[in-house]
Amino acid sequence: MSYKAAIFDLDGTLLDTLEDIASSANFALKSCGKKPIELERYKFLVGEGAKRLMSEALGEEKDERLAKKLLEAFKSDYALRWKKNSKPYEGIEEMLKSLNKNGFKMAVLSNKPEEFVKECVRHFFDEEMFEYIGGEHDRFPRKPDPSGAYEALKYLKVDPDRVCFIGDTKIDMLTARNSNLDGFGVSWGFRSKEELLNHGAKKVFDTALELEEYLLSNNH
Repeated sequence: MSYKAAIFDLDGTLLDTLEDIASSANFALKSCGKKPIELERYKFLVGEGAKRLMSEALGEEKDERLAKKLLEAFKSDYALRWKKNSKPYEGIEEMLKSLNKNGFKMAVLSNKPEEFVKECVRHFFDEEMFEYIGGEHDRFPRKPDPSGAYEALKYLKVDPDRVCFIGDTKIDMLTARNSNLDGFGVSWGFRSKEELLNHGAKKVFDTALELEEYLLSNNH
């Protein structure tokens, strides 16, 4: 199969944002009298949006009012620290520039609140490289619902058979499947290669250069 476009996940795929997300989540927990969570555990809590993140951080204690308070505290703190320690993964900037130079169309679709998605892309990359940048909002459900991917496809204006979905978690692979797109995983993110393959990844890449070469070699 040859590809002309890709929809990328953001956190764990293009950007290493774990430390800043964990710091803000722990700030929220402490502000509500709850114990902080170790950094590594957040690898398994992120990926389904901020609301789900803070709900899961509560563990067994399912208190809707407290979860809402936690979410507000998280967003307030994250607005101040989202770029403190976050950075593109090795080779990502070069990969995106190369794909763009070669006429490859790109979009970003994340479960992070949309305002933060757009700020992150604007700060770390040239947003002009992307046809569409989307995150969690009220217009349609978050991944793995296919609505966001379908919206991105409208902007990419490429035959869906020539578009792939690239991410680092099972949520991304399920989004690809639900959208009838080929799903590719990256092993440098928050989850294991096994998780990606078990949830339908056609292939898992270990470096950005490997992903870049594959996409360009199949860009006919």
